[in-house]
Amino acid sequence: MPKLVTFNTWVSEYDPRRTSVPVTINPAEVSDIEDYCGTIRPGSQITLKNKKTFLVEGVHADIVAALTAESAS
Repeated sequence: MPKLVTFNTWVSEYDPRRTSVPVTINPAEVSDIEDYCGTIRPGSQITLKNKKTFLVEGVHADIVAALTAESAS
């Protein structure tokens, strides 16, 4: 069973209608992790092999480390 990693989705603090929700990702399905330097707080865009994308909050290096550490196990 693959190890899954959970992140919170990134949302703009200027949009009160949106709320952050958790998203669970299988590191083996990740095809790209792009740094997203938001003006409010950091995040990354994660693209899966099926082309689905998730914008998640957190420091890019921490997100990459979490996904690569899990995929190496």
